[in-house]
Amino acid sequence: MKYLKLIFLISFILAACENDTSNKKIINEINVIMTSIHENNIAFDPHFTDLNFYSYYLQFPNYYKNINNYKNIPVTTSGFISQYNFNKPKFFYETYLNGYISNDQFEIIRNQRNIDTINFPVFKFSDQINAFTGILHDKQIVAIDTDSDKDFSNELIQTFDINFSKKSFSNPKMVKNLPTINYKYTILGENGQFEYYDREIIVFPSTDNVYSSIAEDKLNKELHLIGRIKDHWQGKVEYKDNVYDIVAQGISKEILQILIKPDSLTFSQENYLHNKEFEFRVNDTIKLSEDSFVISKVEGNIESILLQKIDFNDFRGFRKREIIKDVDLIKLDDSIIKLTSIQKDKLILLDFWGTWCPPCLKHTPFLKYLDNKYEDELLIIGIANDEVENIKKYTLENGISWPQTYIKDKYSPNSIISKLRIEGYPTYILLDNELNILYRDAGPSDINKIEEVIISNLKKINEF
Repeated sequence: MKYLKLIFLISFILAACENDTSNKKIINEINVIMTSIHENNIAFDPHFTDLNFYSYYLQFPNYYKNINNYKNIPVTTSGFISQYNFNKPKFFYETYLNGYISNDQFEIIRNQRNIDTINFPVFKFSDQINAFTGILHDKQIVAIDTDSDKDFSNELIQTFDINFSKKSFSNPKMVKNLPTINYKYTILGENGQFEYYDREIIVFPSTDNVYSSIAEDKLNKELHLIGRIKDHWQGKVEYKDNVYDIVAQGISKEILQILIKPDSLTFSQENYLHNKEFEFRVNDTIKLSEDSFVISKVEGNIESILLQKIDFNDFRGFRKREIIKDVDLIKLDDSIIKLTSIQKDKLILLDFWGTWCPPCLKHTPFLKYLDNKYEDELLIIGIANDEVENIKKYTLENGISWPQTYIKDKYSPNSIISKLRIEGYPTYILLDNELNILYRDAGPSDINKIEEVIISNLKKINEF
């Protein structure tokens, strides 16, 4: 892929050092200029790309009557107006002010969503996408009001097979070539400043996702729509003869995924879990050529990302090539051991799993094979996101002998899944005897790669 020509602004500050007569300039800040890219060539986490539409025809019927006065709605046997709100607190507050929901309804929503009842300002662009979807014979019809004029006569009408929605979320190839729409929207940032965006979006039916499954009514389940942002931002950093790629994706600065990698590596185009090892957030610390930088802030409308050099040596993390953070492992009897206290004469494989996870259970025979073949070189530690009784029952019935721990409070910011950012199951993290992360992957991946890394590392040890 040919990268677009990027502009890099690097601020240099002269540092005075004892016995240093070379008068070298030390980089204290790197301001990475980000450019909008219109190619769909990187798999991002759906939390940062997907807009889940919802129809309020049952929840707020008075509000729905007001917005349901569209012209030239496509002919279907059943259907409704569905929408995505970029500023949900503002939406709920205005719905209440306009008398479409009662004070009691709004108080419940306000408490659930911690809405500050201020007077929201008028936005330059729309902060809501409206679409119509319905069924006609064996097809699902979708129309998006891209210009917010409440008229579908000048809009693209898409027709999907009735079964399309059953696989569209889990199979990205099905939606790869769908037509995009350009949509301008406004976000009210956490600092009270407006953020204006002009993005490329596709909209398609999807029922094979969690948002459809938790919908409370039949139509919102069966006619569920997803909007997916297709464009993203991209930049480069050149530092001490090394080059790093930086990409960013999200609805706004507050909802943003940042991926950073050496240019010698590649981002996955299909599996976003593979890209998790490159994921960073604002205030995270990263290493560039053995120097530590903090991702200080994202400026403008994702126009640049500021990296600031810091004096930080005890660098521990959760990504490949980093030393793993020290975490508490909770045994099934609730006793706690530190990861760093575990014997250092073996490689350690952390297996994040659960009895509710079919891919996890599918890998059990292979883990037993590894445990048996590399008994003297490898220690497997199970870390289950499950109930203790379920863990005991499964391990007993399947002859699993390696030690098991479990996640007691998975919602705590101090839990092992929070500290190591475990977001998919199974997740495997392979450590050497100094707790360097040799391998990390998640989901139903090619588990045979674990053995390849084990063999390669053991070979290096023997050669040494």
